[in-house]
Amino acid sequence: MYIKRVELDQLSYDTSQGMSCGTTRLTTQDGTVVLRCTARHAADATQHDIRTLMLDHAIAQLKRMPEYRTGQRTITVAEDAWHDHAGPTSNNA
Repeated sequence: MYIKRVELDQLSYDTSQGMSCGTTRLTTQDGTVVLRCTARHAADATQHDIRTLMLDHAIAQLKRMPEYRTGQRTITVAEDAWHDHAGPTSNNA
């Protein structure tokens, strides 16, 4: 799978849990995959760190699919894939 575009949406930070959650949309050569992702991090984490953690969780979910788990297919992310519409994280205690 070649991921051409990555977008985060509905990103929020839960201070009681110490994690962000949101929707990660991956656009590939074959279509779009939408995953609900979470990222545990400190409240002062940078947007870059949060985006990286969210993408890591999305890829971990993809790797559970049989074709990736068995190594039949690989996952590659384009260097210019980020198109983030999440804006700043909000605090939802």
